[in-house]
Amino acid sequence: MLQWSRSTDPFSAALSAQWVRRNGGTHPLVSGGSITATSSGFFPAEFIARRAVGADQYVAVTLTQLHPGTSGGSPSCLVLRCPNSSTSGTVPIAFITNTRIGIYTMTSWAGANATARAAYANANGGANMTLGSRIEFFVAANTYYAFVNGALINSWPDTTAIASQTGRYGGLVMQNASDGSGSGVMAFDDFVFGDLRPTEVPTPMQSMNRSASF
Repeated sequence: MLQWSRSTDPFSAALSAQWVRRNGGTHPLVSGGSITATSSGFFPAEFIARRAVGADQYVAVTLTQLHPGTSGGSPSCLVLRCPNSSTSGTVPIAFITNTRIGIYTMTSWAGANATARAAYANANGGANMTLGSRIEFFVAANTYYAFVNGALINSWPDTTAIASQTGRYGGLVMQNASDGSGSGVMAFDDFVFGDLRPTEVPTPMQSMNRSASF
C-alpha cells in the first residue's frame, strides 16, 4: 500500500513544538491564519514534526500576502535538507519575491554566504504572483525544482553535492525587510513537508471472524 509521508501545518494556531525557530526570538509567527513576521529581520524556522525518509524531499506553501513594496519584495524562502540543528550546514533555499523565484544555498541560519545556484526566473511572466498561488520546492535525484501553480519556474542540478546530503527536515524563512520602495513581509499558509514520492507500507493482515456455521 502506498502512503504519503508528509505532514502539514495550516497555521490556525500559534507555532507549536513541531517548529524550531533559528533566530533566537519569537519570529516567524502566526498572524491571521498565516505565517509571517512583524519585526524586521531574517527569520528561519525548521519543521521538525516530520523527518523525510530519503534524500528526495518536498516542501510547499500557499501565498497569502505579497510584499507591500512596489519593486517585487525582499525574498522569503522555502528550505530543504535542513539538519534539525543550531548549525545549518549548507542548505538549499528557494528565494521567493512577488514576481520571481531563485534557487540559492546558504551556510548559516542568518543567511550567510547566500550563493545563487539558479538565477531568478519570472514566476508569472514578470507580473506579481496572485494570492492563493501554490509554491512548491522539491529535490529529486539531487536536482532542485521550484514550481508555481504546477508550472516549472526554476531548477538547479547539484552535480557536485554542494548542498547537504544528509539533512532530512524542511523549513522556511520569513524575511521582513525593505525592497527600496517599502518595508514588509510576505505571508504563507498551508505548509506541507515530507518525502517527494509516496512510500510503500505493508498491507495489514486481514482477520476473518467466523461463526460456528460455515
